[in-house]
Amino acid sequence: MLLARYAAMAVMIAALAAAVATAGQPAPAGEKQSTRMPGIPRIAYRSFWPQERYNRQFAEAGVKLVFIYPANTICSVNVPYSNYPQIWTGPGEYNWQSLDDHIGDVLKWNPEARLMVMVDLNTPGWWVRSHGGDGSFLRLAETAPDAPNMPGRSEGCGGADSFCHLAEVVLRDDFKRDAKEYMRRFLEYTESKYRDKIVTYQLSCGGTCEWYDWQKGNPGPLKQAAFARWMGRPGLGVPADREKTTHPLFYDPVKDADKIAYWRFHNRLIADAMLDFAAEAQRIIAGRVPLGTFHGYIMELGAHRLLYEGHLDYDRVFQSPLLGYNTEPADYANRRGGGTGGFLYAIDSLFANGKGAWHEVDHRTYCLKNSENIGTRRLTGGGKRFDLPSRPEAIGALRREFAMAMTHGSHLWWFDMFGGWFDDPEIMANMKKMTAISERFAETGPGKAEVAVLADADSMYYVDGHSRLADSLLRELQFSMFQAGVPWRCYSLADLPKLDMAACKVAILPNLFVVTPEKRKLLEEKLLRDGRTIVLSFAPGIITDGRYDPANIELLAGVKVEDVNPSQPQEAVYRDRGGWTSVLLRRPQMPPELLRGIFLKAGVHVYCEQGDPFYANDELIALHSGKGGRRTFRLPEARRVTELFEDRQVSDRPVVEFTETFVPMETRLYWLRRD
Repeated sequence: MLLARYAAMAVMIAALAAAVATAGQPAPAGEKQSTRMPGIPRIAYRSFWPQERYNRQFAEAGVKLVFIYPANTICSVNVPYSNYPQIWTGPGEYNWQSLDDHIGDVLKWNPEARLMVMVDLNTPGWWVRSHGGDGSFLRLAETAPDAPNMPGRSEGCGGADSFCHLAEVVLRDDFKRDAKEYMRRFLEYTESKYRDKIVTYQLSCGGTCEWYDWQKGNPGPLKQAAFARWMGRPGLGVPADREKTTHPLFYDPVKDADKIAYWRFHNRLIADAMLDFAAEAQRIIAGRVPLGTFHGYIMELGAHRLLYEGHLDYDRVFQSPLLGYNTEPADYANRRGGGTGGFLYAIDSLFANGKGAWHEVDHRTYCLKNSENIGTRRLTGGGKRFDLPSRPEAIGALRREFAMAMTHGSHLWWFDMFGGWFDDPEIMANMKKMTAISERFAETGPGKAEVAVLADADSMYYVDGHSRLADSLLRELQFSMFQAGVPWRCYSLADLPKLDMAACKVAILPNLFVVTPEKRKLLEEKLLRDGRTIVLSFAPGIITDGRYDPANIELLAGVKVEDVNPSQPQEAVYRDRGGWTSVLLRRPQMPPELLRGIFLKAGVHVYCEQGDPFYANDELIALHSGKGGRRTFRLPEARRVTELFEDRQVSDRPVVEFTETFVPMETRLYWLRRD
């Protein structure tokens, strides 16, 4: 029986690999590409603490997909993730009645719902206490979660808490054995009892259940030994000065080789663990439904985070046939009305690898009585005010997140974290409207774009983890792109071999610091040709063929650079490179006005030039205006135009230009009809 199951597993993985190899490549210009996960609605509802009032509200709004988290652990603010009792209560002990009550209540409140189920792989408090942690670890949070002055989340854990020490705990044989056994038992139970209701599973572990390691790379004894084995050098220690770079902003590929290797190893541990658990899960679900995770936040994590928290080996995760989708929360820096929002990962990399994408909207609205606390406990990110403090700002920003997800091909769930975050009749009327639009345009996808951003994960292993380069070159670049007035795609450079770049007029390589012979050959074959404009930002190719030298920049950009200084004046330096044009930007920051000028010069169609957050695919465009006023849109071809939120016809005949007046904080979503 076991042999048959493993044989079936091998066949299933081979089939998944074939599907990933052939699916998800960008469609040729003019063709529609759906990125919807087959048979799964675009919109879902989620809450850590399911409550009847709010579940019924979303059911009445037409949301028929609910994400649940039957958790065993305590969150970062020392309250339980679940308002139902723990399921995994001791060694080999499981309280399945708690899971039945959780699922039963959700289905009672929303009888037509199907379920996305997150599987908690983190170490419960009892496990930590019995595997090296202090006897009081999390006990107060478990018995009196609203008690004030509780110790920190990992205090007394003895390094045995996966929530805060993920990269060490995943090396423990006892953790892998016990967590896998719990996962197997959980999936066997849900597959036998709720198979007809569950449409996805999602694996969670690490900090905030998003596979973060929160030790900044500090190694424990298991990690020290594992690094030496990985390097094939017995007795090798993790470099004590691993956070120090030889050059300002950059590690030296020769002098700092062990440090670079350690950061690769550190990030690889997290990806390895994720894929190991995914392989085990597939032995139970055998590809029946998609398996997902949280990972790959290269467009969000910046100084003090990206190198250290374990998300940098995402290319292997995105490319793995074991996983069918990935999830990220909405960007945290640009949530307010007038902001652009943003994705935390290179979203189009998922589509290039045949995967689905989920955008999580957990904005704190004016509906909350207190934006900072759960009882006496401060929320994650405590000290912040409301993300959306007024009704106009909330409705405008929630519509913006929806429009951004729809135009970029992502699914979306409304994350009512601890309940009541959207508890307002007007907000819920908008939820109903957006759900209807999502069903009407369920098969929409990113479509054609003349601009592509290609982020290079490999180069970030060579960058000072405390510098702000990632913030400027990746996170803030995304904000500028959303204000440039063009459709655009965001890939990982590792996907380039499988991408069709025929429609691309401008490619931005924001962080290509490391150029190898293999990368150079790939760039020449896929990008550096066909009259394309290539934007190279701040020190491109400074590490070429294994050698750090600012003179290397000229090899790629055609511009001699003597002083690599991020505070120098910005300048866009053009060079004709014979078949393509390079544009070297001398400093990391790329404001939208600068980018828009480059796009116009390259012949890219710009829909609007006022600098508001703008989102577009082949059939939908949207604009969010913080200040309001008249906005003019220019279309690449004549279309009839309908505004979808108000179901209002803007033009009864095909037009190539139209003007609308926005009130402050308003978001509008337009359907560009060919008929």
